[in-house]
Amino acid sequence: MQTHLDLLSVQYLESFYKYAKQSTQVLAPRACMPINKDEMRHKVAEFESNFGMPQSFGCIDGTYIPLKRPSENSHDFYNYKGYFSQDVQAVCD
Repeated sequence: MQTHLDLLSVQYLESFYKYAKQSTQVLAPRACMPINKDEMRHKVAEFESNFGMPQSFGCIDGTYIPLKRPSENSHDFYNYKGYFSQDVQAVCD
């Protein structure tokens, strides 16, 4: 039985891993949750000032990584935009 990772090419996974690792090394030190009420209030005020979104201190967004049609369980990978893909989500502050 194939897993989701079997459906992606090794070359694609290697390049995706390299990009993800580099991105994580740059972004992870800056992406931390507030640890007390004062930090939370500061983050909320900063987010509203920068982006006009009140009562928020971060965002969650997603995207699709296009795939060739999987030979098994292809319906699990067909998205509402009309093509086969793998979902990815990201969180930022």
